[in-house]
Parts: sequence; structure tokens; C-alpha cells
Amino acid sequence: YRLDPAATISGKSYTYVPNEHYYDKSRVKWDKVVVQVFEDQNSGIQAMKAGQLKVLVSDPLTGNANAANLPANLRIVSDPVQWTGIVLSDREGAFQPELKDVRVRQAINYALDRKLISDALFGKMADPTVQMQSKGFMGYDPAIEKRYPYDPAKAKALLAEAGYPNGFDLKLQYVNNTLSRFLTMAIAGQLKKVGIRVTTDEIQNFGVLNALAKSKKIGALVFNSNSGVPTLARFQTLDPKGSLNFHGSEDATLTRLMNEAALLPLDKAEASWKKVYAHVADIAWFAPVVASHTVYFASNSVKMPRIGQSVVVDLIDMVPAK
Repeated sequence: YRLDPAATISGKSYTYVPNEHYYDKSRVKWDKVVVQVFEDQNSGIQAMKAGQLKVLVSDPLTGNANAANLPANLRIVSDPVQWTGIVLSDREGAFQPELKDVRVRQAINYALDRKLISDALFGKMADPTVQMQSKGFMGYDPAIEKRYPYDPAKAKALLAEAGYPNGFDLKLQYVNNTLSRFLTMAIAGQLKKVGIRVTTDEIQNFGVLNALAKSKKIGALVFNSNSGVPTLARFQTLDPKGSLNFHGSEDATLTRLMNEAALLPLDKAEASWKKVYAHVADIAWFAPVVASHTVYFASNSVKMPRIGQSVVVDLIDMVPAK
């Protein structure tokens, strides 16, 4: 397909028409493809129910809220492919000094009632988790789930050991969207119970986030990232130059474990990547809360592929249902 500029409004809708020069006409399944931009999920859902859309890219919060009252001609397509939680980024304590102490980061993990949050916000669209790889992804290990049971007393004890018996003030950042806002509020309520007083900081968009990241002004960020092939996923989350490693953190043991795992063929690397992700949990660079689903609302008139181990379904794979 090619963009039709005359039928496109930048920032609102983009119209694509068949490319007359494309060699394989059998792959052209639609006379026209229109991609619309919605400022919020509620508007998208209403357009979906009114029959104005065939597919809506959504999130587990919206999926859970609407799963029980969808009209018969709509369905939800989803798979657990992401972790959602806190990136405890300022591991050197540049401007959030408390986060430099691993005991503080571990305390945050013990303070989270993940099952309560998961059930309340996401229902069947997420599973509570303490690790970065979802079930079915290389490196996922049920044993890691035992690392941080909900234990407020343990959290308070660790904070006291680290020198914060009365807790501390934490700025918790999130990018402006409904899912992150509700999750941040839920996390703040959990942390308050162990004495961590949260001040929320709403980042308006990803442009602002990128600017803050470049200036290393991200301390604790509520965010989500996809699970995946570890050799690729590490470069987003764990590598010193990774896009979610805002302060370029390094850990000698982690680096060694990752390098050892990366040298192995994927079919022989499972045990090694489990060691990597177990160590990530131990050093508490993150506080995952749920293994969340990627969610699409789809009309029954569209055949959708399974999402599988991908966050994005290719438009070319969305075809008319027969």
C-alpha cells in the first residue's frame, strides 16, 4: 500500500491505497486501509462498538474493563508478551539516593501485592509476576516467582537496615496514559503501607521522556517492556547502553552471565538465561508487577493472527474473514 496524502490528516488519520506497482497482487486484501489516531481508549472503544473500526490497538486495562460487555460482532485478541512495573533506574543514587542501596530496591519489591493489583486492574489480561520474561519466553523460571512474595514486614525491615526506618520520599514517574496512571496510583498505595511516600510525576509524552532520559533525570519510572529473545531484549533493559538503562548501570556478575548465555546457541541457552534473569531479580533493578497482555479489539469480519511472542501484529497479516 501507499499513502494517499489527499485523504490523510497528519496526527489524526492516515489513508493507504493499493500500490499499483506492487508485484504480488494476491497479498492486497483491502481496497483501502485507514489508520486513525485516538487521544484516549474510550473514544476508540466507542468507535469500535459503532462499527467505525475493524481493529483497535488497546491495553490490558481497557481489555479487562470491556471484556464482559462487548457486542457479539467484536472480540478480544490477546497474548501475554510484556512485563509492566517499575524501572528502578537511578541505581547510582544520582538524585534519588535511596535507590542506590539494593536493600531499598528489594524492599520495594516485597512491598507490592502483585496479585491484588493484577486482579483489580487487569483481570484475565495479566498475571502477577516478579520477573521480566513472561511464560513461554526463554529465561522464564517459576522459581524466580518465589523471590519476592508480598511481605510488608520484610520490606520495612530492609528499609530499616538500609537506614530508612521511617521510610523516605520517592518520586514515581509515568508517561501520560490511563494504564500507567492507574497502575502508578495502585503502586503508590502499596508503597505507602511500608513508609515510602510517593509523589507522582506525569511525563506528558515520549518526547519529554526521551529528553529526561538523555539528561539522566529518570529515577523510578512506571513502564512496560516486551519479553522476547534474550539476546535482543537485553539491549533494551540490561545493557549499559540499553534504551531503558537510563543511567548506564552495570553489574559485573550480570555482564558475565549475559555474555556466557549469549555465546550459546538458543536451543542450549535456556538454563543460562534463567541464571541471568534470576540475578536481575536479586539485584532488583526493576520491580515488575504483572506479565501483561498485548490487547487488540477486533471485528469478527477480520481474521487476526495470534500475537504470540510479538507486541505488534503486522497489518499485512490482518485479512478479511472468510
